[in-house]
Amino acid sequence: MQNHVVDMLLTDLRYLICDLAKDGGLIGPSIYDTAQVVRLAPPSSDVRQALDWLVAQQQPDGGWGDPGISHPLHPV
Repeated sequence: MQNHVVDMLLTDLRYLICDLAKDGGLIGPSIYDTAQVVRLAPPSSDVRQALDWLVAQQQPDGGWGDPGISHPLHPV
């Protein structure tokens, strides 16, 4: 039974590894990093667009991350 579980996990891992770097390893924008850039080095024009995007990303609890995923330093 345990070997079957290990085989399933290894198969899943192989599929995940094959998908790495597809499409150039796309990642999404980091909300926190965007906020820091706007704060420390605001664009010379149209800062409103960046601020609107940040506000649109903010969750009802005030955070910018998935409320179901706790931060290591701040467990839910």
